[in-house]
Amino acid sequence: MTRIFGGIDLGTSSMKAVLVEVEGDHCRLVWSSTQAYNDEGAPERNPAQWWRVANILLDEMVNVALPEAIGFSGQMHTLLAVDDKKQLIAPVKLWLDMDGDAALARFPLTQSEWVAKTANIPLPDFTLAKWLWAKEQNPALPRQTSRLYCAKDYLRQLIDPSARFVTDRNEAAGMQCYDAITDDWESGILEMADIPPSALPQLDDAKAISGVYAPKDHRGEPILLVTGAGDQATAARAVGGYRSGIVSVSLGTSGVLSFPLRKENLSSDWTGDFHLFPFGFGEHLQVIGTIPALGPTLLWLQRTLNLSREAFIALSEKTLGHETEVLFLPFLSGSGAPEPNHKITASWGNLTVHSSNLDLVRAAFNGIALEFAHIVTQAKACGVEVSALHFSGGGTHIQPLLHIIAQVTAVPCFVSDSADASAVGAALLAADALIPDNRAVLSMSEVPSSTVKALSDAYRGQWHQHRAMAMRSPTR
Repeated sequence: MTRIFGGIDLGTSSMKAVLVEVEGDHCRLVWSSTQAYNDEGAPERNPAQWWRVANILLDEMVNVALPEAIGFSGQMHTLLAVDDKKQLIAPVKLWLDMDGDAALARFPLTQSEWVAKTANIPLPDFTLAKWLWAKEQNPALPRQTSRLYCAKDYLRQLIDPSARFVTDRNEAAGMQCYDAITDDWESGILEMADIPPSALPQLDDAKAISGVYAPKDHRGEPILLVTGAGDQATAARAVGGYRSGIVSVSLGTSGVLSFPLRKENLSSDWTGDFHLFPFGFGEHLQVIGTIPALGPTLLWLQRTLNLSREAFIALSEKTLGHETEVLFLPFLSGSGAPEPNHKITASWGNLTVHSSNLDLVRAAFNGIALEFAHIVTQAKACGVEVSALHFSGGGTHIQPLLHIIAQVTAVPCFVSDSADASAVGAALLAADALIPDNRAVLSMSEVPSSTVKALSDAYRGQWHQHRAMAMRSPTR
C-alpha cells in the first residue's frame, strides 16, 4: 500500500517542502516546492519570514495531498532565545555567524576538556559560541531566557503552539553543551556558560511525534508533526547513509561527508577533529567532515570567469578529458573538519600566463575531489567503513564534478534522483514514526569514473604539498 508523508527543510536562505510516496523499500518524490525568504536570496535571520514562507508551503502541500505526518529538518547551530512570553530576546544567529569566536576562546576549557565533555572540539559556528556572544551583549540574558530553540523546532512550535518542547540528539550535539557519549546535557558547561537547564528542550527521538497540524477548512484527522533531525542527518536518511559503509555526501552550501559509525567502534582516544553527532535516530553515530563553502566556491568561480550558468556547465563538460598543472585549495570560507580553521584561505598554484578558463575549472574540481579524498582517508583512520559515496544536493547538477570525485576518491559513487534530500529525509522520518522497520530510501544511479582523465601521482603529490604549506602558514 502506498502512503504519503511530508517533509519541511528550513534552510539558510530558503525553505523546501516535499511530499513522498512510500511503498516497501522505495520512496518516490511526488511534489516539491522551494520558497526564498527574501528577494536577495540572502541568509534569513528573521523567524517571521520563516513563518510566512512555511504557511505558503503548507498551503501548497495540503492542496496537492494530505500527508499522514510531516517531518522537519533544517540548518543546525541556530541561536534562538525567547522569554516566558515567547518573545525573541537576542539576535537570531545562524551557523555561518562567527561573532562568538572570541568569547568561545575565552571559555575556561582546554580543547581536550571540550572533547572529554562533548566529544567535539570548540567551534564558533556551534550554538554555544553564539550564546556566549549574546550574553556579553546582554548580561541579563540568562535570567530572561525561558527557552532555547533550534530552528526547525521553533518552526514546529509556530505551527502547533502546544507542541512538545523537544529536540533530537543530532541537533543537541550541534549546540556544544550535549555529550554524545553519555547522551545528556553537559551540566558543567551549562553552569560555566550560565545556560538555564530549564531553557533546554527535552531530548527526543527524531522519529517521535511531537505535535499536530490542522489545515484550514480540513475536517479530518489532524496531520501528525514529527520531531525530525538536522539537515545532514535527514539527507543521510534519504540516501541510506545511516547504514554502515554508506557515506552521505551533500553538495550544497557546504560539501559535507557524513560517515556512520557504531558507538562501540568509537576509538577510546577520539580527538574530536571530526564532528561527532548521533543521527538522532537508529544506533549509529554520525562522523562529519566538510568543505565549508562548496556551493559558494562554484558560484564564485562562475562569476569570476564571467560565465552564464549554461556556459559554466558546458565548460565543465570539457574538464573530463582535460589535464592541467594548476592547483586549487577549496577554502574560500576556511577549512572544515577534520582540520577546521575558518582563518585558512583558498589559493591557487602553478598558474601561468597560459592558464585557461578550462584549466581553472578543472583545477577547482580537482581541489574539491582531492579534499574529499583526504577526508575519506582521515575518516577511515578513525575506524569508519567506506564502501560507497551517496550524493545529494544542488551541486549534483554539475555532473562532471561528480565524475571527477568518483575517479579521484576511487570509491563507488551514486547520485540520488532528488536534490531535496534533507526534506525527503524529514518526510521519511515521518514515515518511520508510523511504519515499523521502514527502510525506504531514494533510488540511486551510479556515477561513472572511467571517462575522466586521471590525476597523475605527481599532481596529487604537489597538491598535498600545497595544502600542507597552507595549513602550516603562520600568517593564516
